[in-house]
Amino acid sequence: MSMIDVTKDLPRSGDGLPMEWINAPFGPFFPGLPGGLLLTLTLDGDTVAESDARSLIENRALLQHSSMDS
Repeated sequence: MSMIDVTKDLPRSGDGLPMEWINAPFGPFFPGLPGGLLLTLTLDGDTVAESDARSLIENRALLQHSSMDS
């Protein structure tokens, strides 16, 4: 199996390289965030591709689903 077959369906970064996006959750007890805040970042290599912030206190989304463009 070639690398082309392995990476053909992966999203492309701004530089054109195929990368697997990784969800990195922070919180609700992360020392750098207020208590009850859950922040989930979708990482594309070393770039934040998407973000989601939720309050676990009121159980609601704080931000609309956002996608960051380069």
